Amino acid sequence: MPDDYSELALIEAATRSILRREYDEKGLLSDEIGLEDLLELGHRDRRGGGERRGATAGVDVAFIDEWSDLYLADLDDEARERHRRAHPPAVPAARRAGAEPGPLRPGRHLRVLHRPAGHRAVSPVSPGPFERLLGWRRFPPDSIALRLLSHWITQHGAGEELLLRLTQAAGHPIAFHNMLQALIALPRCDALLREAPLERQDLSGLVFTGIALRDVSLRGANLEATRFVDCDLTGCNLADAILAETVFTGTSHATLPQAGFGDLARFVSVRLDRRKVESADAFVQHIVAKGGRARTDDPCAAAQQLTGVFRKFVKPTGQGRRNWLDAKAVLTGKRYIDDPAALVTAVVQAGYLTPARGRARYERTTDDHRYAEMIAYVKDRRAAPGITALLDAVCREPGCTHAPGRQLAGNP
Repeated sequence: MPDDYSELALIEAATRSILRREYDEKGLLSDEIGLEDLLELGHRDRRGGGERRGATAGVDVAFIDEWSDLYLADLDDEARERHRRAHPPAVPAARRAGAEPGPLRPGRHLRVLHRPAGHRAVSPVSPGPFERLLGWRRFPPDSIALRLLSHWITQHGAGEELLLRLTQAAGHPIAFHNMLQALIALPRCDALLREAPLERQDLSGLVFTGIALRDVSLRGANLEATRFVDCDLTGCNLADAILAETVFTGTSHATLPQAGFGDLARFVSVRLDRRKVESADAFVQHIVAKGGRARTDDPCAAAQQLTGVFRKFVKPTGQGRRNWLDAKAVLTGKRYIDDPAALVTAVVQAGYLTPARGRARYERTTDDHRYAEMIAYVKDRRAAPGITALLDAVCREPGCTHAPGRQLAGNP
C-alpha cells in the first residue's frame, strides 16, 4: 500500500464499495437516497454487544431517527423541517426494497462505523454542538469516530484545543469520557493529561496504553474496569479512587509501588497481570513486597464492618445497588468484629435498615436524608453524626475515632 494511504482512507473506500454493491443489488434505491447522503447518515458500530448475532441484524429504525435528530440538532426548527422535506429519509427506501420493520438490512454488511459522527465532530462547529455530539452516547475505545477525531487533531496540532474542550465538559460525563478517549489516543498526550481535570471523574472502561502518567492525579476517580497497559505510574495519585476489576499489566504493574493509593477505602478488586486481588489487605501486602510503603493506621474493625454492610446496598460510586437483601446475606462476608449481628442491630436502631415485616430480610431506609448519609459513608468515608454514634455504640476500642487511616505508598 502507498505510504500515504491510511487506515481511515481504507475504511472510506470499503464503505463506498459496500454501498455501491447495495445499489447494484437494489438493496438501496438511488432515486430515494444518494450515496453521499447515505454516507452522511452513517451506520453504527454496535449498541451493547447483542445486536449482530443473527442474519437479520442491522441498523434499527430508532437509531436512524436518533442519528437524524442529532445531525440536525444545531438547526432551528424551521430549517430542520425544510431539510427533512428536501432529503427524504432512508427508512422508506430501505423498507420498499424489502426490509422488515425493525433493523434495516444494509446494516448487516457493515461493522459499526461511527464514521459520520467523527466527520461531524471535526467540522467547523462551535463548542456547544461539539459537546452535544460527543455527549450523544459513549463510543467504544475502538470507535472509528474517535480515531477520526484523534487523527484530525493530530494533523492540525489541536491538542490544546481539545484539552480546553475537555475542561469545559467536566460536568458532562459522556462528552468528557469520549473527549478523553480521543485525547489519550494522541501521540505524546502525556503533557496534556497532567493538565486535564481527571480527579473524581468517571474513567471506567478506559484503556491507557503506553502513557507516562507520572504525577497525574486520578484522585477519587471511578476506575472500574479501567485498564493500564505498560504505563508509568510513578507518582500517580490514585487516592480515594474506585478500584473494581481495575487492570494493571506490564510496566503499569511494575511501577505500582511508586503510585499513591491513600487508604484504599473504595478498593474492591484489581488484576495484576494475570493475578486477581480481591482484598485491600492482599493488595497492601503485594505493594509492600514490591518496595512500596504503607502506614497501617486502618479504620477500626467496627467501621470496616459497617462499610461491608452498607456496600451491600450502595455501590462504591455512590449509586444504589439494591433496596433489600436477605437477612442471612446481610451478615455474610468478611468478619472484622466478633458479632456482626450486633452491628446490624445498631444499624437498624439508627434507621439505616428496616426489618421487613413477615420476611427474613432487611430493607434499605426510604428516608432520603439517611440514605444520603449511607452514600457519603460508602463513597467518601464521611461519617454523619448518626453513623458516628452508631460506631461509638458498637466499637470496643477505647477513645476510638473510627477514622480511616492507612496510607499506601507514594502520595497521601
